[in-house]
Order: sequence, then structure tokens, then C-alpha cells
Amino acid sequence: MKKSKIVELDNEQIEKVIKIALEEKKPFELLKKEYGINEKEVSDLMQKKLSPDNYTLWKKKNAPKKPKPLSRDNFDDDLDGKYYIKNKLD
Repeated sequence: MKKSKIVELDNEQIEKVIKIALEEKKPFELLKKEYGINEKEVSDLMQKKLSPDNYTLWKKKNAPKKPKPLSRDNFDDDLDGKYYIKNKLD
């Protein structure tokens, strides 16, 4: 069984990980590079250290965002309008 990297971190390093995770918009890449812990381990650590309300807010902030739909500037008049827009934005 694979041993978790979190167990190897001391309290000072755990506090730094939490601080980075709370401040950064995309902390997982940075934490992976600096401490070698993956997204699941960071999420587990945050769930243990934060209150349930703060954890859910943090999780929402770091959830992947949906891409914005393309603008209608690229609209083709030759195609059926409703069908084209509906399929283009899906």
C-alpha cells in the first residue's frame, strides 16, 4: 500500500500547505511541485483541518470551471439560426 506524503510532513509544513491551498486559485499544481502531494491528499488534509462550511467554500472555489460559450460574432447567416446556435454553444 502506498504511504501518504502528508504523514511525512511536519506541522509547520502542513500549515504552509493549508495557507497555499487557501490563497491560490490553482494550488494543486504548486503543491504537487513543492511538496509532492496530489489533489486527493490536499483535499483530505483540508477536510480534516477546516470546518465543514469553510471546506465546502474552498472546494467550490477550486472546482474546475465550465468554459465560456463562444460569442455570437462568428454566426453564419447561411445556416439555420436556432439549430446552429444551439449546437455551437453545447
